[in-house]
Amino acid sequence: MTFLVFLFLIFLPSFSHQCPAGWNISTVVQNKCYLIVPEKKDWFSAEYYCQNSAGATGAQLVSICNAFENALIGVLVSNTPAILLNTDQVWIGLDDIGNDGNGEFTWANENDDCSYRHWGPGQPRLGITTECVSSAAKSTGYWSTKSCATPNYFICECSTDSSTISSTSPTAGSTSSTAGSASSTSSTGLSTKTPALPDSNATDCFDIQQQTPFAPSGVYTIHPPNASAPFDVYCDMLTDNGGWTVFQRRFNGSQDFTTQNWTNYENGFGDVGEEHWLGLEKLYWLIEKENLTEMRIDLIDCIGQNVYEAYERFKIGNAVSKYALLQAGGAHGTARDSLAAKPSQIGSKFSTRDQDHDGLPFEPCSETLKGGWWYSRCGNAHLNSVYYPQCNYTGRFPDGITWETLFSDTDGFHHSLAKTKMMIRRVV
Repeated sequence: MTFLVFLFLIFLPSFSHQCPAGWNISTVVQNKCYLIVPEKKDWFSAEYYCQNSAGATGAQLVSICNAFENALIGVLVSNTPAILLNTDQVWIGLDDIGNDGNGEFTWANENDDCSYRHWGPGQPRLGITTECVSSAAKSTGYWSTKSCATPNYFICECSTDSSTISSTSPTAGSTSSTAGSASSTSSTGLSTKTPALPDSNATDCFDIQQQTPFAPSGVYTIHPPNASAPFDVYCDMLTDNGGWTVFQRRFNGSQDFTTQNWTNYENGFGDVGEEHWLGLEKLYWLIEKENLTEMRIDLIDCIGQNVYEAYERFKIGNAVSKYALLQAGGAHGTARDSLAAKPSQIGSKFSTRDQDHDGLPFEPCSETLKGGWWYSRCGNAHLNSVYYPQCNYTGRFPDGITWETLFSDTDGFHHSLAKTKMMIRRVV
């Protein structure tokens, strides 16, 4: 890639067109501008963000049509300090949505003439539906396929011919402290064509969605009335009509859930934009303010099988009750209910490695199965256990990310999940 960069710097074209404020002019493709966005979003939210960037009519996720452009993208990303070398995956505008995993990838801008591809070893993955493409732009420049729901940095493009330059447009890097605002739309300083998020105290993600119906998925600050202070949450605005407040998320093993103590499980840990546990206290605040709260659990295994279980009624107790799982009723979905499967975990207190409340006289379930959970004679569900990237594993105990109603261990292996997401939404 270094050689290609050297070439296009020598033979630098002279393009006089302007780009919107904060965008970079392309030195290899005429009339093209780029915006590197150092914030992580799922592919759909990234595309939505590009399409609604201020002063950039017709913007979309970038299409990369030759090796010189791929190299230039690498240079621009390398000059973005917020994107670290070991987390340099950036979404581009290529996907196989609607193509049933047959290996046919198309650009978001429907540019059929852009046939260039720069796949990494073993890529693209075939036979998996709804895959989107990211580039390791700061390191190898190779492309790879990932679940479109994965949060990544991303790159937008627009045409200089269609862009409108505004002297009042905010520049990249500016921030906003508007109550209820999303960091996914404020830290680059680019507003959207949808109404700005209201200057009010949103109490959860459902509030945000009601106030701004087209708000994208991302990290938002909320103000539950019974909370001691505002806090950030990840809002899922896509799944099942959106408005979900995520309280647990795992997808790559970057956050250790197994060594956390009671205090950490109570207060929360991890990055809410990535793998995290929101915290039992915050979860209680969010549930307690409503008459009725529903929960949804999304599960994905290593072969891309995506299932879910939804609960029409979900409630936990307060700190005095050790955040007991009081309700998880009205279960329906494709994963089948592991929480209520015998031995039912309904009514169980939360346990961690340093606070055992499972009621058993021998070694605590939080030690054998790892991770904090509502254990009852251990039980059939424990989604905060060891992350096994290969999913299948052996051992005395099934200490992986487990939803027992999905699998049997008759093949001699225990089975762990690759991705989990637990989220709640008020019922109105």
